[in-house]
Order: sequence, then C-alpha cells, then structure tokens
Amino acid sequence: MSLAISRMMANVKALEVIISYEFQQPLLGGEALQLAGNGMSSIGGRHIPNGNKRLAVLGDQVLNTVLSNKWYESGMNESDWNAIRLQVSSNNNLWRTGVQFNIGSVLQGNPTNPQRVSEKIMATAVEAVLGAVFRDGGLTAVERVVETLGLTNDGALVTLNPFLPHPRSRLLCINLGL
Repeated sequence: MSLAISRMMANVKALEVIISYEFQQPLLGGEALQLAGNGMSSIGGRHIPNGNKRLAVLGDQVLNTVLSNKWYESGMNESDWNAIRLQVSSNNNLWRTGVQFNIGSVLQGNPTNPQRVSEKIMATAVEAVLGAVFRDGGLTAVERVVETLGLTNDGALVTLNPFLPHPRSRLLCINLGL
C-alpha cells in the first residue's frame, strides 16, 4: 500500500470518529477528503479529476433532501423552507460546521503546495462527506450524520439571524422537531 493511500485510510478512520459513522466502502470516505489539485486522479479505479467536487454536488442535493423532508414533516410553509435552505446549506454555515468538527485536519490537499482551507473548500468538503455517506449508507445514514454535525441544531435552526438576506427570515424561528 502506498504512503498516500495509507495516509488517506488513516484520515478516513479519523473522519469516521468525527462524524460517528463507519464507512462500509472506506474509499468513498477517502474520495470525500481529496481536495482538487492534490495529484490523486483515481481511487479504487474511480476517476476523480477534481478531487471531492463530484461527491460535493451529490452531498449538496442530499442535504437539501434531508432538510426538505424535515420541513415537510413540520407542516411549515414554503417561505419557511427557503429560509431553512438558505441558512443551513450556505457555504458559511457548512464552513463553520467543518471548522467546529475539525474536518480540515483530515483533508488531503497538495503536499507540495499547502493551502489555507478557505470557506469554499471547507463547505465543499462537508458536502462531499455527506455525499460519500449517502453513497455508502443511504438516506438514513446521512440523516444521522447531519444530526451529528449539528446542521439542524437540535431543532431550532434560525432565531433572529442578521445574516439571512430577507427581512422576514431574520425574524423567523423554525423548529424541525428532531
């Protein structure tokens, strides 16, 4: 086993502890940790020319599915859904989540050109992790990881948040009843 693969597998194990989820297919977790431009072009025979970005697209959609399911069950109206989606899936919120859970410590960038983990890179990584969990364990597994990461904040998503773009959203208090 190469040094890069050994390091990736160690980082997957660390990620599993962070998100309280054990991958049945650890290479999916490894793919989620690959930053674009790090030199790794394939994992387990799967071509990954842009690191974790394809999993991030999937993870973004899966996060919206988890949130919209909770929104639907709550009986809230459509404008409430928009406020939830804007806040929870924003790059800033995903970045804060990644920083809080120290996901940056397991990301694999270009070792010859280390870069600061920007808000966008961290948000992409969190989305990629959700995408990997979905591919590995399905929707129920992602719901558990979303809860573990606090992306639904134990039910209260928004309370007087001045960073939301719409004035109605700033006054909204949403409970998804988790």
